[in-house]
Amino acid sequence: MLVLAAACGSTMQVKSNEANKGADVARYHTYAQETAEQPPEGFARTDLTPDVTDIIFKTVDEELSRRGYAQAPPGTKPELLVRSSSGVRQVRRQPTGKAAVVGAPSVEETQSQLVIDIFDQSGKQLFHGYAQDEVQPGQVKEERVDQAVAKILAPVPMSSQAPASMTTTRPRQGTP
Repeated sequence: MLVLAAACGSTMQVKSNEANKGADVARYHTYAQETAEQPPEGFARTDLTPDVTDIIFKTVDEELSRRGYAQAPPGTKPELLVRSSSGVRQVRRQPTGKAAVVGAPSVEETQSQLVIDIFDQSGKQLFHGYAQDEVQPGQVKEERVDQAVAKILAPVPMSSQAPASMTTTRPRQGTP
């Protein structure tokens, strides 16, 4: 999903779902994060991947904390594993409609994808989500990465072990 700056007028595409029908993510409380060994299929890592990964980890922590999940203490086994990956690719867009009729040239754009998967201790995938967007090469826009992570994780429910004071999610920082 979008890991870099979005171009003007582009629209972020986000899809999230239960990877395993009937999965009950809410019954868990602790998690740990890791980066997938490979970028998403069809995408490549870039020199900016470590910067993007840092932003992803920070925002995942914020989003899951808002839902009552906690990082597993060092030396303990987490109940959930949150695995993320990101990458970019070049895509050539052919003109359509009147633009194609008048011979407009094709346009090359850079797309970025961010994938977040959640697994239980046994390795069973409980959740899968991704965001994809057009980006400006060589730029990381933290606010776009934050938006992508928040949209991907939006369907993740409150932890059933969250304190009673967290019956609803709190607004994200910077939102009314």
